[in-house]
Amino acid sequence: AESDGVMEKVKEAKGERPLSFFNIVCLARRNFRTINIRMYNPHVTDMAVAAFLGRYCEVTSGARYIKDSLGFWNGRRQFQVLLREHPGGFEGFLHPPAVFSLGSDRGMLFYARQPPFCRKCREYGHGTASCGLVKCRFCMSEGHEAKNCTASKECHGCGSKQHLFRECPARQQTYAAAAAGGRMAGGKVREKQVRQVFYGVRDGQGRVVREPEQMVRVATDHFRGVSRRG
Repeated sequence: AESDGVMEKVKEAKGERPLSFFNIVCLARRNFRTINIRMYNPHVTDMAVAAFLGRYCEVTSGARYIKDSLGFWNGRRQFQVLLREHPGGFEGFLHPPAVFSLGSDRGMLFYARQPPFCRKCREYGHGTASCGLVKCRFCMSEGHEAKNCTASKECHGCGSKQHLFRECPARQQTYAAAAAGGRMAGGKVREKQVRQVFYGVRDGQGRVVREPEQMVRVATDHFRGVSRRG
């Protein structure tokens, strides 16, 4: 890029006057990308997707839901990220895979200036048709395919080998799990909220200070607001 050439010249002459009097910083963020994510299962949480992206880049924004001309979400969400520098990466950066899985849920991503991606060896820089490499998509080792892989499975979300994606802390707890008491942290708090909706709120002496019908209306308004914001 032209900005890279300018910065190289500046670095070479930074000890000479007049550049030695200045602290020069390049404002061109070559590693900035807006990544578009499309999950085949739209109920996969933003937290889980962001945790997956965090393995390859720094996520700098929350999810932005893309809507069509009628105002309906088209299934695509955007994240702003900063690619990490990597000596062996394409153009010096570590790029997230264009196709991926979070547990049993598959997804794909694309962004501007995305290099060609091979779905066979899961490397950037060439296409699938020109690839003659046999590589496992689970352990990323050469010489065998995924169906013959004997390596320990790792979490699709955070990359840990201590648990699978269904047990990953990055996954957001579902409403059903909260109503059942929840196995994750915060389950008791959510269970209390569910009890308040159906049984009302009582004071320390057991007197009802808020009827169940009022709580149902509050919960309904809340979820309507969440739906509109989404």
